[in-house]
Amino acid sequence: PNLNPPLPPNMPEPVDTVQYIEEEEREDGKHIKVVTSYILPPVLVYVNKDAPVSEEAETEPEEPPEPVGELFIATLEPESLAAWLMLLDAEVPFVLHIVDEHLRTPSLANPEGRLPTWVDSNGSCVWGAHPIMRYVAVKYSVSERFYPNELRERTGTDIAMDWCLTELVPHLKAVVSPEFDVSSDDADARAQLTQDLDLLVDYFLHNEMFIGGRHLNMADYTISMQLLQLYGTNFPTPAKASHYLHNAAENSEHWNEVTAAMRQSCAVKQQQLGRIQEKQLALEAPEGEREEVRADEEEQAWRKKLGEQQADIDSKWQAELEKQRREDEERRKREHDEHLAQLEEERKRYEAERALRERLELEFQTQRAEDERRWREQMEEQLREEEVRRKEDMLRLEEVRRRAEEDRLRREAESKQSNASSVTRSPKPNPKSVKLKPQVGVEIKMLDDFAGNKDNVCVVHTVTPDSPAERAGLLQEDIIESWNDDVMQSREAWAQKVKHAVVGEEVHLKIIRAGEVSYKTIIIGGTQREYGGARRVTSKTQLTPSRTSPTSTSIRKIQR
Repeated sequence: PNLNPPLPPNMPEPVDTVQYIEEEEREDGKHIKVVTSYILPPVLVYVNKDAPVSEEAETEPEEPPEPVGELFIATLEPESLAAWLMLLDAEVPFVLHIVDEHLRTPSLANPEGRLPTWVDSNGSCVWGAHPIMRYVAVKYSVSERFYPNELRERTGTDIAMDWCLTELVPHLKAVVSPEFDVSSDDADARAQLTQDLDLLVDYFLHNEMFIGGRHLNMADYTISMQLLQLYGTNFPTPAKASHYLHNAAENSEHWNEVTAAMRQSCAVKQQQLGRIQEKQLALEAPEGEREEVRADEEEQAWRKKLGEQQADIDSKWQAELEKQRREDEERRKREHDEHLAQLEEERKRYEAERALRERLELEFQTQRAEDERRWREQMEEQLREEEVRRKEDMLRLEEVRRRAEEDRLRREAESKQSNASSVTRSPKPNPKSVKLKPQVGVEIKMLDDFAGNKDNVCVVHTVTPDSPAERAGLLQEDIIESWNDDVMQSREAWAQKVKHAVVGEEVHLKIIRAGEVSYKTIIIGGTQREYGGARRVTSKTQLTPSRTSPTSTSIRKIQR
């Protein structure tokens, strides 16, 4: 016989290979078979409690949803796998516990210690795949495709699940024995199982991909997990049933994760069946009977060695699971601590930024109050200075008015004296007349402004001594802005204002001196024009006759 057959396709490299001899009872007597077992690497099952966070994830990982319950399963039981797979596809948050099928412990909530078992967040305990799936679907309102709300579709799903439990599962167990022995696979069980598969394809599927239509529902999860056991037997699975399992694997996101242990077990059993058939054919040779005694002895030795190896494998498997569990717990604890440290660091940074903002706000408020205080002081100082200047201008205006009044009184006195002299001695009438014209007492010059306009600024060039301009306080280089609120922007405008002024009239001038604006009041004086003689320009109040003037000669004669 071929003691080193090739590995089946899609099978991982085994860690070790164990062979032993089994005794098989047949109608024609005892037969000896050699069984080859491939010990594959352990399949680590991760609890879907919180997904690992990659290094490229965001700085603040999202908190995992709170689990709604705990699921206890055995990885080689179809019912456990059906409940596990449906909860994963429905995205129900839960905590998974993998229990050794030999270590089940009955309790008051679960007297038979059955798996799978669901312990809800409120303490309720439900066991069995069908009750668990119905309970979770109804209580937590999972998607309608898993357990339809429409009465006809839900009834069809319940009928398919009950048919699987009462008809399909017993016939499967008759074909797939716990020891995977060929002798337990009788023709009646195979015929009944074939009828069940035909009923599944023709009645329940009825030209659809799944019992739920185009999506998997509870009945599909239960039936597909039960049919998966056939890959560990030599039963010829119909093509439509195989296609149904293939569609289930393609449409379930977590199929490979959930069925890894079952598929590995089926691969090993399939290899064992192949080796058994080869050994049986070899032992049916004529020399097989003479080697019965030797085969029995070798069988005992192989059985003992296989038991030791199996115990070693179980211990390694449990150690690997325990190591993986500890690593997962340490990783979760480390990530939790890092998350807490990051939150604390962000809190401190936020507190520091808030303190900085408050300090800057306080400094800004203080600075603004100080600026407002300084601005108020400056405004008060400017108001005081303007008040002082206004009072000084009022005093100067009063002085100008006083002087003008004195000049008027003096002129009236002189006029009365002249009239008295004329009465005393009437002079000879003078054919020449005397005219007075307005006089300000300044000579102006026109300058360009800053905008480039030619001869647009009226500036005092000279001030006549003892003139109305000098008495009003005008100085050289004063800028005359306006005459009685009329802007002075040309020499002609100034000449027209002076020409049409009335002797003795008060004129208000707005001037700019050293950048400051002030107002001056001028009392218009007059000039004397004499015909037939020289002319001397004075103010009206200081009219001094010329020595060559006939009028002045007569006045002096009268005075003498």
